[in-house]
Amino acid sequence: MQWRWAKDNWLSKGGVILVYDKAEHFLTYCLLTVAGLLLKLDHTGFILLILGVLWEIKDALLPYERAGFWGGDGFSWKDLVANGLGIGFGIWVTRMLGI
Repeated sequence: MQWRWAKDNWLSKGGVILVYDKAEHFLTYCLLTVAGLLLKLDHTGFILLILGVLWEIKDALLPYERAGFWGGDGFSWKDLVANGLGIGFGIWVTRMLGI
């Protein structure tokens, strides 16, 4: 296995649901955070952050060409930033709503 870095940018297209990949990361992690906090799951943000890191490691080691959906195009620190911003926004939203 070889470690690969993603050659993406902040406006990379190619999301599954949304056009922009980073917007999709942000929205996904925001919604997962809100759902976890609504379910009163302990350490929701931390768990999601760790899952995001593990997913990027998987993307770095398992090429899309070989594994299809389960593969990736390399480790993207920009994806991790978008994930973290989504988690932070999800926490902020739930606090503002008093959840």
